[in-house]
Amino acid sequence: MTTVSVHQLKDSLSQVLASVVAGESVEVTRYGKPIALITAVANSGRPFNVDPDSVRCDDRGLSEAELDEMLNGSVQPK
Repeated sequence: MTTVSVHQLKDSLSQVLASVVAGESVEVTRYGKPIALITAVANSGRPFNVDPDSVRCDDRGLSEAELDEMLNGSVQPK
């Protein structure tokens, strides 16, 4: 893991983000103390990174298949 100060991050944001996209995590420090961790977002293939186990459906009569289609992005909600 790479460590950069806030000042270094301001000066080299593009390079830091390129490292993150390449899979590296970057710790950001202020006055030598960690304040943030920058990591790449995992691409799950689902729109908006929706976790199907955390979705609640109101009582609109959607079937399990219709809900799966909505979560996979192949059908837009009505």
